Amino acid sequence: RLRGTIARVDGEFCELRLGDGTRLVGRNVANAAPGAAAIACIRPERMRLSRAPEPPAPHDVAANRVAGEALGLIYFGDHVRMRCAVPGQGECFVKVPLGTEALDNFFPGAPVSLSFAPAHLRVFA
Repeated sequence: RLRGTIARVDGEFCELRLGDGTRLVGRNVANAAPGAAAIACIRPERMRLSRAPEPPAPHDVAANRVAGEALGLIYFGDHVRMRCAVPGQGECFVKVPLGTEALDNFFPGAPVSLSFAPAHLRVFA
């Protein structure tokens, strides 16, 4: 879960501003209005994990990227679930297929980047 404030609404999508200033775009499933407090959710298999934080391109809100810290791995056979902490937001899980480069040299505390498509982020007010 990601907590923030609705910055703007554009049709079925809205822009969510997190406490650290990060801006994300997601589906406005609750018809939230600008200024409303909101919670955004995304499924673990819809996120992409990168080893090191990747800075978003300037003015590229649609990049939907948050920086985090890898906390641990849980093995599920054909994939692992990586537990991550997102500063100011709490913890989340990311489903990562085995063989993903981001798993190479994994260690607890490693910086990671989590990215996802706007269509997969659901924003509730």
